[in-house]
Amino acid sequence: MIDESVPPPLFEGSGTDLWRAARELGDEPHLEWTFPVLLNRVLAASPHGLDFAYEYLQGWGQAVGFLRQTDTLSATQLGPFLLTHRSMGLGLRVPDSFFSTENGILDHPRAGDGFRGRHHVAAVGLTPADRIVILNSWGQDWGRGGYGFLGRRFFETYVEEITVTYPTWVGWSPESDRELAKGAGFFRSIEPDRLGAAANVPNRIKAKSVHHRGKRVAVRMRRVLASSSWQVYDIIEFRSETQALLGRGHLLHDVTARQGMVMELWVPPDQRRRGYGSLLLAEIVSLARANSGLDGVTVPLFEADCSREGQLRARGFATSNHMSWYGKGQPQPPVGTSREQNSYGRQLGADESARPESLAQSVMPLRFDARSPAEDSGRGHEFSGSGGRGRGIPFGR
Repeated sequence: MIDESVPPPLFEGSGTDLWRAARELGDEPHLEWTFPVLLNRVLAASPHGLDFAYEYLQGWGQAVGFLRQTDTLSATQLGPFLLTHRSMGLGLRVPDSFFSTENGILDHPRAGDGFRGRHHVAAVGLTPADRIVILNSWGQDWGRGGYGFLGRRFFETYVEEITVTYPTWVGWSPESDRELAKGAGFFRSIEPDRLGAAANVPNRIKAKSVHHRGKRVAVRMRRVLASSSWQVYDIIEFRSETQALLGRGHLLHDVTARQGMVMELWVPPDQRRRGYGSLLLAEIVSLARANSGLDGVTVPLFEADCSREGQLRARGFATSNHMSWYGKGQPQPPVGTSREQNSYGRQLGADESARPESLAQSVMPLRFDARSPAEDSGRGHEFSGSGGRGRGIPFGR
C-alpha cells in the first residue's frame, strides 16, 4: 500500500493563467484541437509533470473502456485518491442540433445538420444505457443543467478527438499486477477489488543522467499500462540541473504491429536547437529495441505543431534523424502507421535509400472525415522511423 499523500497540483494558478501559458506554446489553441495538447504540455513542464500521463484514444470502444475503468476505481475505498489527474476530454464538430438538445440527450445525427464549429467538452461518466455523460462549458441553461448525454451514433459522427490523462505515480503498470498486462479484454474478468489493489501500487521513477554538450541531463521515466490497449507505455522526461523541462516523450510498445508509437515527442520552445529532440528520440529508440524488440517507431505530428514553421522544423528534424515522411493516403512504410494517420520514419537499423519521401498533407490523433476543417486546411502530419544516431544508456535497476 502506498503511504504517500496525493502529489501537489501540476499548475499553480487560475484557469486563465493556464490558458495563457498554453497560448505561449501555440498561436490560438481555441481555434484548433491544439487545446488539450498544449494544456497537457504546460502541465508536463511542472516539477511534478512525470506524475501524470496523457494519451489519445480512438473510437467509441476505447472511450467507454476508459470510463468503465474510472467507474471501477471510484467504487473502491481509495477512489478519490486513485482518480487524481484522471480525466477525459472530447473534441467534436458541433452541429446545429447541439444547441437545441432536449434534456441533453444527443443520440442520432440529424439530416441536414449544419456545421457550427469545433468545441471541447469533458466526459465525466456513463449512464446505465451506455451514453457518455459530458459536462459542457456553456452554463446550466444548456442540456440538463449543463450536462449532455452522447449516444454511440452521435459520438461516432461528430467526435474527432479523445484525450485522457491519468496518474503515473500510482496505478496500473507491468509491475503492479502481471495479469493485467494480458490485454484490454482481460480487464473485465478481474474482480474490482483486485483492480483497485493493483492501481494502488506505487510506480517508482527510474532515473539516470547523461552528458550532452558539456551539460548533465537528468533522464527520468515511469512505465505504465496504456489505457487504450493495456500495452506498455513509457513516459520519459529530460530535466536540467535546475529542474527545467528539456523534453518529454511517450512511447507505446505495440508488440502486435512490432512498432513503437511515439505519442509525444516535444521540446519546449526555449530549449530547441540544442539537440535535445534527437537525444530524446535516441532514448526512445533504445527503449523500443531493448524492451520489446520492435522493428520501428511512428510519431504522429499533431495539429498543434503544424504551423508552416512547425512543419519545416519537423521535416528538418526527421531528415537529420534519418527518417522519412509518409502522407495520408500514401503507400504505407514497412514499419507501418497508426490507423489513418500520416507518418514519417524508417525501420530500426534498415536502409532507407529505397523508400520514397512524401510530405504529409494532414493528420490528427484521430481520423477526420471529409467535412473536417483540419482536413480542408491541409495542416498536420505524422512521421515514423527509428531515428537518432545516439545510443540510449540503460536505466539502473
